[in-house]
Amino acid sequence: MTQGRLTPQEHEAMLSYTQTLGRYFTALPALPSSDLERWSMNTPVGSCQDQEQRLWVTDTAHNRLLIFNHDFTQLLAQYGGYGQELGQFNMPFRLLAHPERAWIYVTDMANKRIQILDYQQGVDQIQAIADFGPDFTEPLAGPNGIVFHQGLLCIADEFYEGPDGASRLVICDEEGRYQRSIHQVHCPNSTEPLDLLWPQGLSLDAKGRIYIANTGMNNLLRCDWSGQGEVFPDTGRAVIDGLALSRDVACYQQWLLLPGAESNAIAVYHQDGQRLGALGGFFAPMQITPSAQAQQLLINEPLLGQVGLYQVDLRQLHAHRPLFPRVVRTAGDARNQQGQLHFVTALAGLIEPSSQPVSSPSPAPSASSLLPPRTGLLSSSANLMPLPSWLHLLWSWQVEWLERWQRTWWQLLTTQPEQEPSLWLLDSGNTLVRHTDPDLTGASLPLLPGTLGMASFIPKKRLWGHLQPDTPLLVTSNYLNGLITLYQLHPQLKTWVPYRFFGGFGTAPWQFERPQGIAIDPINQDILIADSGQHRIARWRITTTGICGLVSTFGQLGDQEGEFNTPSDLCFDPQGRCYVVDQFNHRIQIFNQQDVYQGQFGQPGYSTDQAEFLLPTSIAYTEDHLIVSDLVNRALKVLTLEGEPVCHYQGFGAGEDSGQLWMPYLIHAQGTTVYVPDCALNLVRVYQFNQEGSA
Repeated sequence: MTQGRLTPQEHEAMLSYTQTLGRYFTALPALPSSDLERWSMNTPVGSCQDQEQRLWVTDTAHNRLLIFNHDFTQLLAQYGGYGQELGQFNMPFRLLAHPERAWIYVTDMANKRIQILDYQQGVDQIQAIADFGPDFTEPLAGPNGIVFHQGLLCIADEFYEGPDGASRLVICDEEGRYQRSIHQVHCPNSTEPLDLLWPQGLSLDAKGRIYIANTGMNNLLRCDWSGQGEVFPDTGRAVIDGLALSRDVACYQQWLLLPGAESNAIAVYHQDGQRLGALGGFFAPMQITPSAQAQQLLINEPLLGQVGLYQVDLRQLHAHRPLFPRVVRTAGDARNQQGQLHFVTALAGLIEPSSQPVSSPSPAPSASSLLPPRTGLLSSSANLMPLPSWLHLLWSWQVEWLERWQRTWWQLLTTQPEQEPSLWLLDSGNTLVRHTDPDLTGASLPLLPGTLGMASFIPKKRLWGHLQPDTPLLVTSNYLNGLITLYQLHPQLKTWVPYRFFGGFGTAPWQFERPQGIAIDPINQDILIADSGQHRIARWRITTTGICGLVSTFGQLGDQEGEFNTPSDLCFDPQGRCYVVDQFNHRIQIFNQQDVYQGQFGQPGYSTDQAEFLLPTSIAYTEDHLIVSDLVNRALKVLTLEGEPVCHYQGFGAGEDSGQLWMPYLIHAQGTTVYVPDCALNLVRVYQFNQEGSA
């Protein structure tokens, strides 16, 4: 990680890491154990099957590997821990079993290397025997997917920056000696090569052809080991285009399984390129590993903190309706223990939070008195008669939702804060607003799933029905249903309860499609929402009678002045100028209070110390400066209001108290304190901006 200045100044401004809100929950039962549902995983990305048919999983944000038996009924062992030494990891991402030796290859993403593990003595005596990548002439920059064929490895080097920003595939021998790189896929029937941009998952078919989930282009490529394209007969090209996301691919018999290629589904293609249908009932699926059991697939859902074994007959696919696999069993709890975050997305507040914690809640009685326990009904029914994936997901969410309602009301009846907090965070996966006390106590009734954005709104005049006018309202956006909801703090219950809502999913001017960031105009208190799915900004106003009305919308899809491609967040300076994160145009645009374009800054590029961005995600105003979260560069960049770089903080990884980031989302600034929720690490990083630099 680095921290420092970008332009010479009289004093060196600095953005420095100070603390983390939330913590990892890494405890496991005594191993081996058949208990698969009362311990936590943290964004598990990769998986593989070894020579003994055991199933290996990367518990990525916990920096460890978990090893299960062949039928996924027992957790046998764990291995790893955070660090840079051999046998330690910083974001273990993908796994590959050597087809002949008792070796597992691990792509150790943030350490920019591949590790070789030897399990010949058993999974309780794993030895790390080698690593490679940093020793290459051009070292690995972000190793992701990995495959093996005829003594050679192919590695997707996701964050490598080649000519014009292109990524690469790296070919090396089985012991890690570099052979060559592939920068483009050359098609036999075209003079235009296909560029690699942020390739992630890789897979091989029986002929040894490489399939590449080419994330930056949202397509799937196929080539040989020299980079020559292998044409799909159905498309006439070496590419399948038009995917919603392209993060992984799995060759399974004659099928290609593409998780995320269709929204919350696994698209299924024939290896000739023909789409056959989709598997439904998932939430952001990632990697797929065929099990030793017939018609069973191990599927990772990192954002749920869950890995599941599913049974499916792909011969039943239909092109026009999804096929729902049946859940055999899952591993990983609901990530709802006290103090535990699950997909934290935003913060909102007023002033610097007090250092004195509020009282811890009394333990809530178990929900088993009201509901069949998940480890009972769900596990037993899944073993006897597997549930369809959609029903399992719905049942799990319903059980967790009702348990949260029970815990929330019990807490309201048994404890009250000792003082009013002034900063709240949005724990989206647990559908709660939380205090930022040490226990991250719940501070709201359960929200609707999909609530991601949040901002505080302080009315200058009392609103009708506002029970406690000396406290703010919280404004939230729901990415799934398009609703914008205002919450007020109930004076007796001391919890956030609904006050008003507006919007809804749709394309009318007053509706939203995938809304994200929210900001309040400091001049007239209008509420502005980044309507990312419709590539526009919506301006709303609430009257003293509590009526919410649409004032205007501005923007449309495009890359010209005043146009957007997925605006994700926005903020204001005290003069009412609005700064919009134009994410897929890799820039920040500026508008006045009349929504008229005033200027822009930023351009695409790999950089931590310049006004170059790759998928900027969020923006906040503090002390006459702007702070931009630059996703691909994994950097927080401090700039002047004109876009001149001042200083930055950069750190990619998953150390629990390291200040590192993986998937930062909607940042928030209070005074000189900057809060960065990371929805993959499930932590909130806290940084301090000091214009004078270090003492």
